[in-house]
Amino acid sequence: MGDAFFLSVLPNFPPLSRYLVSEILEAGDCNEAIDDWGKLGRQLNLARHWPLIQRRFAKTRNTDRAKSCIKIADEAEKLVDLLDGSSGDLSSWKAHVLRLSLEARREAEREIPAMNVPYSGFDWLVGHYLAEIYCTLSGRSVGFSTDQEGQRGGPFVRFVEAVLECNNIRTGNDAPYSKETIAKAIGNVARAS
Repeated sequence: MGDAFFLSVLPNFPPLSRYLVSEILEAGDCNEAIDDWGKLGRQLNLARHWPLIQRRFAKTRNTDRAKSCIKIADEAEKLVDLLDGSSGDLSSWKAHVLRLSLEARREAEREIPAMNVPYSGFDWLVGHYLAEIYCTLSGRSVGFSTDQEGQRGGPFVRFVEAVLECNNIRTGNDAPYSKETIAKAIGNVARAS
C-alpha cells in the first residue's frame, strides 16, 4: 500500500508523550523495550492526520473539473493517434499534444483521490497501519477474541482503542469506535489482501 510514502507526505507533528505511548503499550500487552520513543510517539500521533487519511480514502469523486480534464486528455490521446500516421508539419505537433494529454491527466488526478482500495480509511488505519505497528511491538499477530457474551476484545483491540482514545478519533456521532467496528476493520483488510 505504500504506507511509508503515504505518511511521509503528511506534516511531521510532535510525538505523543511518553506517558501516552506507555498507556497504549500497556493496553495492548506490549512489554517490548522501546529504542526510540520519539519515533513511536510520532507514528501513533494520528489526531491531526486523521482528516487527511479520511479524505484520501474517500470514495472517488468526479468533479466537473476532473471530468473536463479527463475528457481533454482522452481527446488529446485520440489526436496523438491520428498524428502518428501524419507526415510533414502535422507530425511536429505530436509532442505538444502528448504533453497536453499528460498535463490534463495530472490535473484530473489532483481532483480525484489517488487511493482506490476496497476499504475505508478507518479500516486501513486499524487493519493495516496500526496492525503493522502492533506486530512489530508485540511480536504477535493481530486478531480479536470473542467472549461468552459475544463481545469482541483482545490485546490488539485494546491497543487500537487506546490509540484512538489518545488521538480523540471518534465516529461521526462523536462516540468512541466500538470493539465490533474495530474487529470488522481487521476482517475487511484481511479479506481485501
